[in-house]
Amino acid sequence: MTSRGFFAALEAILGGLALVGLAYGVSHYVAPRILNFLSSFEEEFEEIPFLFGLGLGFVFAVIAVLLGYSPGIGAFIVGLSIQGKQSKFLSKRISPIKDLFLILFFVSMGSLIDPLPALAIGFPIVVAILLLILGKFIGGFSVGKIINIANRNLKLKLVREARRGSFAIEGGIASPSTFGSWLIPRGEFSLIIGQLGLTLSLIDVQFFSLIGISVLVTAIVGSVLQRFTEPRRAASIYPFKSKQDSDERI
Repeated sequence: MTSRGFFAALEAILGGLALVGLAYGVSHYVAPRILNFLSSFEEEFEEIPFLFGLGLGFVFAVIAVLLGYSPGIGAFIVGLSIQGKQSKFLSKRISPIKDLFLILFFVSMGSLIDPLPALAIGFPIVVAILLLILGKFIGGFSVGKIINIANRNLKLKLVREARRGSFAIEGGIASPSTFGSWLIPRGEFSLIIGQLGLTLSLIDVQFFSLIGISVLVTAIVGSVLQRFTEPRRAASIYPFKSKQDSDERI
């Protein structure tokens, strides 16, 4: 490593430590006092806590850029540093805009995907996607099988030790098939990594198109398999399906 590379790496490390230290100091000594003060005026000025949380994220986004990091890193670090009741207080008010930006993110990332370059590959793309699905499903199935065996042995041990019947084996965990179906979908983070690789010319448009198609297909296949592998709930007596009989607490 040259002296220039060494000093660049040292600068990046020191900048990261400074960013984390500043976020820790603000989130533990400054932000809680401000949030406690703003919470007393919640009924009169409902938008003030929202603007404070949004402004705090923007300030640390700018600081992160000045230190050579991405703006998302700065906002993420300060948001992660705020804990306890202050975190719940802010998250409750920022949730609406978070949902809005999630929609914008998926729409923008989806609009960047052109399926035609990947479809030009032909039959090999079908083989590649099948391998993605089978590999994830088999891996999840194997892990689920191991967990189920360990859980079953633990329950048998508890039953032998207990003299009051099988109360210790109430409840259970997901089946191996459910574990496999959970792991099939490729997350949206694949699109972010693919977009970064495309920007840096590490991959071509055709490969990025293949990533987009694989994310879309695995998300659909994973959802369908989860529908058949997850245990069915009892029919709900409530007018909305989101609330089931099992949610009732006596």
